[in-house]
Amino acid sequence: MSLIDPHKLHPNPGNTIFDALPDDVYAALKADIAARGLLNPILCTSDYTVIAGHHRLKAALELGLNQVPVDVQDVDSDEAEDRLIADNVLRRQLSPDEQSRLIRRLKERAGVRPGNNQFVGGVSAIIAGTPELAQASERKRYMIDHANQLIPPLFDLYNAKRLPLTAADALANLEPDDQQALLDVLGATQVAELKAADIQQARREAQAAATSHTESEIQAILHRVKDLQAQKDTLEQRLASVEDQSEPDPDLLDRLETAEAEREALEQEVARLRNEPPTVVEKLVEKLVPVDQPDPAQAAIGYDDLAVLSALAAAGGFVWAAKKAEKANREGE
Repeated sequence: MSLIDPHKLHPNPGNTIFDALPDDVYAALKADIAARGLLNPILCTSDYTVIAGHHRLKAALELGLNQVPVDVQDVDSDEAEDRLIADNVLRRQLSPDEQSRLIRRLKERAGVRPGNNQFVGGVSAIIAGTPELAQASERKRYMIDHANQLIPPLFDLYNAKRLPLTAADALANLEPDDQQALLDVLGATQVAELKAADIQQARREAQAAATSHTESEIQAILHRVKDLQAQKDTLEQRLASVEDQSEPDPDLLDRLETAEAEREALEQEVARLRNEPPTVVEKLVEKLVPVDQPDPAQAAIGYDDLAVLSALAAAGGFVWAAKKAEKANREGE
């Protein structure tokens, strides 16, 4: 053990996996260090990367200590991170977000693609040493990792244990923009009450409906393209029959050019519809929150609520919001 200037120490990047201590616990730790000094040395590598003692280092810096005791370990970065993880796992019960970040980090180190349920090498040993993960099934570990795909507000609901893991896993299948749109329409309280089975079923039905609607659009456009091609062929034949004229009919040329431009534009639209994934959030909201069975919390809609729904319908194009606003207007609420 030796004494060094605390400013020479720097945090371990792997420490971002773990949450900071609660404010009251950290305040008590800082007060104890102020009164008695650092009783346990900070564990670090030879280049002064902290392995264990990040909170003690923070407190020492805030207290303006000139020297802190350190225990220098001759280990590489991977072993240092392994020890950091082991130290945190032994000292605390991991929160849902810590479990998700830990699995993601271990997979990164093992070269496993995010979302893959494979664990290799030292990763399995670390998982086995983490009570919350060692007792979980492979499927549950996958879902814990998959929760990393949630947008921050939904991840916060999951971490606060308001959103069950199964529902979080189902929502994580949605694109980030769709997750945000769903949250904007339903609000955190209603999202937290969603059931995984309902989300999965609604998503499947919405995707099927959206895909069917897109295919119908494509077929209608292709039919129009066929008509335009026939019109173009007729115009070209008429143009060829008057080629001996020094001045072709300007109206005929304009019609031919217009038909060709429209045909090209429609073919580009077909390509766009086939390449872009269907947007399912509007149908998902309609499925999960039927207009005829409004949420009890929204049963009495006042003027301000009606304005919000109308604005939402105008801004996002959500049929659900539009129907709610129309129904409220009709009933004079």
